[in-house]
Amino acid sequence: MASMNAAVLLPGVLTAASLAAPCFLGLLKLLNEAYAGGAPLPAVLKALGAVSLFAGHCSLSFKKPALARGDKCYLAGVICLFALFAGGCIGVKVPITVAALAGLILGVTFADLAAGCTRQTRLVLRIAIATGCCGCATLVVVGATGRGALAQVASVCFLVANSLVLVAMHAAPIQSRQGQALKVIGSACLFSGNAIGLGWHEAPPAGMIGGSMAEALHGLGGLSQVVLVGGGLLVAYAAAVVAAAEPKAKRG
Repeated sequence: MASMNAAVLLPGVLTAASLAAPCFLGLLKLLNEAYAGGAPLPAVLKALGAVSLFAGHCSLSFKKPALARGDKCYLAGVICLFALFAGGCIGVKVPITVAALAGLILGVTFADLAAGCTRQTRLVLRIAIATGCCGCATLVVVGATGRGALAQVASVCFLVANSLVLVAMHAAPIQSRQGQALKVIGSACLFSGNAIGLGWHEAPPAGMIGGSMAEALHGLGGLSQVVLVGGGLLVAYAAAVVAAAEPKAKRG
């Protein structure tokens, strides 16, 4: 049932994403042009993203009697990322090897999650864990090579992983969903900072809608872009929830 829903809804999700992507990059361009702070905007966005990731995970772990090893490693890894990005904000050169350290520490978290998977673990969560593992491995490579494009690959992996977990948590208590939403926002900030650093905000992707329409959406006013991005994300989220829904057990 879930696979059939996914096959039917996938074109709609891709179309919504194609509409939202140039608008989102257009918003980043407007933000970059309006920004007047002293610190580099990419570093500021990524530092804020690390703070949001930390706050989101703290919210999810708030009611636990004791933090598991995976929780401690996640928070420690995010602190490493914050140190790296905050250094860029204040002009202090932090060794890029800190990114590799963060990847190794975060990798413990995802390794523990992977080890805890059973046959009952939902497919969407397995994909999220696997994507998170890829993000951790990519961070280690970033620490070894310093390549900005690979840093964006890592941020995309974490954005996808956190988004899939949010989809899986659609029926969870509101506090849990809010905590996970903070982690999605944090991942989006990391993606945004890397996108501006790579110059992606200057050229919109054509996606499934064609180059001319992508350029038109990229050049819209800020309010119109906010509406389209918000609408596209809501459609994609709703479609993903339906696609990932588990089949109801038949009553005998």
